[in-house]
Amino acid sequence: MLSVKFENKVRTMTAKDIIMSMVEGLKETSVILDMGTFGTSDENGFCYGCAATNTICKISGITFTPDNIDRVITRARVINSKCMFLDFFERAINSLRLADLTSYNYFANKGGFANIAKNTSPLYPLRNDYTQRELASYITLANEQK
Repeated sequence: MLSVKFENKVRTMTAKDIIMSMVEGLKETSVILDMGTFGTSDENGFCYGCAATNTICKISGITFTPDNIDRVITRARVINSKCMFLDFFERAINSLRLADLTSYNYFANKGGFANIAKNTSPLYPLRNDYTQRELASYITLANEQK
């Protein structure tokens, strides 16, 4: 039976923990940042990932390689997760970085992990060229969580 360590860890995290893992994952990128991907590699062996990929790396403590980044099934295997859970988590984090808390909470409910309460401060979508001000809006959101 597949161990579900990643799932268990995420399910015990608070909304603040998840948001801050995304922020820290973006600050300490494990793979080259490209918000248009959920993890790919090119012919030169460079790994590309989005906010979700870097959040997963931050939480799991694992850095993806060209051999395991391209498909959700291989990413799930590497971090000890079920594919469906990882898909929900990646979609939730992608929604979060787009400042779409409704979609984040939809996928969080599907995956059984923490919902994020509505923000009272402005929240900015994060794209490849995000600013520190935009990223700081997520720290504010994290600090607003109970």
